[in-house]
Amino acid sequence: MSGRTYPVETLYIGEVSDREEGVQQQIVSLVGDIEAGRMGPRGDVLVFLPGERDIRELARELRRDSKLDVLPLYARLSQAEQNRVFDTSARRGVRVVLATNVAETSLTV
Repeated sequence: MSGRTYPVETLYIGEVSDREEGVQQQIVSLVGDIEAGRMGPRGDVLVFLPGERDIRELARELRRDSKLDVLPLYARLSQAEQNRVFDTSARRGVRVVLATNVAETSLTV
């Protein structure tokens, strides 16, 4: 099976305090910068997080910005919810996929 490839830019966040809110706020800020075009041409965002709870909390924060299409992705989601990642027809804006870091080595979006 062949597929299309897209350019990918990898950005790692620097050191933040051990407080979870610090990491979440830094991610929210970076996603805002990407959405606003301050990091170059706008594009979709893939964020790897340690677990389902982290994904749910960050999704709640990011959904405050109605321009973002926030898509959680973890094993306990229904198949229909997981498949939303591949549906590009109902896009509102920049897609932000929040996935567990277990998917980091096998996820193709």
